[in-house]
Amino acid sequence: MNEDEECILEAIKKWIWSGFYTESNVKEMIYDILEEGCNETIGSRMFLPEIIWQKRSI
Repeated sequence: MNEDEECILEAIKKWIWSGFYTESNVKEMIYDILEEGCNETIGSRMFLPEIIWQKRSI
């Protein structure tokens, strides 16, 4: 995992686990990060579903 992927993963984890944001809010915030030059598939397709699943399974 490169530095951009790690940055996005940590941000998604914070947003999801905080409990303050819905999935659609997180997707919007991912796009804000992506505007800075990151790859779209990194955040929205790779990490988001997995982190949401992890939180719901607890």
